[in-house]
Amino acid sequence: MKLNCKEIFDKIEEAVTVRAIRDGLVMAIPVLMIGSLALIFKTLPIVRYQQWLQDFNSGILYDLFSGIYDATFGFLSFYMTLTISVSLTRVKETNKDTVGAPLTALICFLLISGIFIETPEAVIDNFGVNSMFPAIIISVTSTHLYFFIKKRMKFKYQLFSDGADIVFSDTVFAIVPSLSVVSTVSILNLIIVQYSGSNSFTFLITKTLNTLFSHMDYSFASALLFVFVSSLLWFFGIHGSNFLEGVNDSLFGSAIQENITQLMAGLPATEIFSKTFLDVFVLIGGCGSSLCLLAAILLFSKQRSNRQLANLAVFPMLFNINELMIFGLPVAFNPILFLPFILTPIASLVTAYIAVKTGIVPVATVQVEWTTPIFLGGYLATGSIAGSILQLVNLIVGTLIYRPFVKLYDRDKIIASCRNMEALQALFKKSEESNVPIVLTEMRDSAGAMARMLVGELRYTIDKNKFSMYYQPQHDQTGKCIGAEALLRWKHPVFGMIYPPLVIKLAEEAQLLEELEKSIFRMVVRHMDQINQENQKNYGLCVNISAQTIQNQAFISFLREFTKKNSIQKGRLCIEITEKDTLMLDESLYNTLAEIHELGYLLAIDDFSMGATSIKYLQNNQFDLVKLDGNLVRQIDTNIRSKNIVASIMYLADSLGFNVLAEYVEDREKQVALEKIGCLRYQGLLYSPAIPIEDFINYLKKH
Repeated sequence: MKLNCKEIFDKIEEAVTVRAIRDGLVMAIPVLMIGSLALIFKTLPIVRYQQWLQDFNSGILYDLFSGIYDATFGFLSFYMTLTISVSLTRVKETNKDTVGAPLTALICFLLISGIFIETPEAVIDNFGVNSMFPAIIISVTSTHLYFFIKKRMKFKYQLFSDGADIVFSDTVFAIVPSLSVVSTVSILNLIIVQYSGSNSFTFLITKTLNTLFSHMDYSFASALLFVFVSSLLWFFGIHGSNFLEGVNDSLFGSAIQENITQLMAGLPATEIFSKTFLDVFVLIGGCGSSLCLLAAILLFSKQRSNRQLANLAVFPMLFNINELMIFGLPVAFNPILFLPFILTPIASLVTAYIAVKTGIVPVATVQVEWTTPIFLGGYLATGSIAGSILQLVNLIVGTLIYRPFVKLYDRDKIIASCRNMEALQALFKKSEESNVPIVLTEMRDSAGAMARMLVGELRYTIDKNKFSMYYQPQHDQTGKCIGAEALLRWKHPVFGMIYPPLVIKLAEEAQLLEELEKSIFRMVVRHMDQINQENQKNYGLCVNISAQTIQNQAFISFLREFTKKNSIQKGRLCIEITEKDTLMLDESLYNTLAEIHELGYLLAIDDFSMGATSIKYLQNNQFDLVKLDGNLVRQIDTNIRSKNIVASIMYLADSLGFNVLAEYVEDREKQVALEKIGCLRYQGLLYSPAIPIEDFINYLKKH
């Protein structure tokens, strides 16, 4: 069966190795950002600034920025080896041994980086951007091989030592697979060094690539091949500009000087293809003309994560430092962006060549630093505004080339995200049904990634009050509406309504629950005033607050201050605490509940059953309302035991003086059965689902 392009892309996207590489590249973003800023401050192309930088305190700032750059980009391949191996390890084995494989990968990387070279300086040179491709290959290969060997080890024993039993045992068990992988890589590297005439695997790749250009001369064809190969290398995580630096110098390095010589002789400059020409007019924003990609994302992408990354990358990319975009979006190993990443610089090369060849734009005669921002670089290189206009034209053309692929990438991310969202919700609901706790944000699969992404968006939603409150009406036995329960709703722009218990779970894991519940409380109070003004009548509202929040003194302080600043009629707002949330029944809690009463709020227990814990909550007469557990209500007209339990609760209500409300009243039969045993307050689909505030106000007017 033939696969179309979309199916091929999907298979690549779903591949464990590809996802691990991408995650590893993303994990290195802090290193990239720090290094990019250091490089900008070090090479900012302003003459007076550079003079000041060199003169200030004997160049101490220049040394500072150089040190930071060398410690980040100078060891970028080393860091990438670690992050990619860690990412792949999390997929392979999530519960333990998170160190064995990454350490093994680092040892293997050191081996292939030129450990047989005599000069340490040459080895260190291979730790930076030059060895990105070998770093990716060795981290993936060594990690896969490590777990392949480990899973097939027959001699599995446990060793113990005082104070570190598990750690010691796991570490000893990692020795055999680690030694096997390191030995294998060492032998292969030795073979390469002995029989290829190269000092290292990295040097072998550089030598092979440079061979492509060994018989080429200065021409449009050589410039075209250089741009194509450089972009292709970048796509696979190889710093193409550095790998082909020798080619660049030999073919195009002397062009500017020849143009200057011709001008001094009174002749017109004729050498079009120079390093400055490529930097200024072709590789706008870096390889792949990535400034065009940045513009396309900012103008056409609807994905907030893409736009956030683009906003973060704007500053360094204005100075043609594009690593943050290449490895952060990422562009590297992204099949959807492969075609425009290759085509855009080629289109820019053709456009620029025609413009200069026809005399529309002057030939570049001034050597311009590659970090010079767009428009300024075009003007400085040619001494004409036409150079800046040519840059603008190429920027527009490149942005239009990227546009359909950026929109396709948006759609692909949405489809993948929806698939991950379904998996996350299914996993959480399974946890709910089985009553087996799970920490969603610590999972290292696609569902866990989705949970972490949702946490970030939830934090933004809370900060901007982008969530909604829906209200489910509550009725008495006469059919009269007596109030409503306020229910949180989060409508995600992509996934629609998020399952409310999942929202609470994510907020709890991210330690956002108290902040979220404070925001909910504020919104419900505003809505209560709106409801009462519209209907000229005071209706009661119930708002859910978790047990952990109600027991936090900070929330009580918030409640105290909020009540002072707002006129809340006593007995109109009821705070519900879910019975399944454990309350620490001590004197401090009783004092807290008493203070809540004194502030004028009612208290309710949600999902009340007849367990021992439930009864304890009623002993001190702190709760005003009990909401029956849904399982009891659903079986009230079919299960005699459920009916008897509810009858017992009604007896307690009469004896202890609290009200009872039944949720999940979905048909008239349940309402009648409840009424017969004395339960006279109801909430459920028999009357109405939860509805937005505007609909609830209209509902009240009708009832």
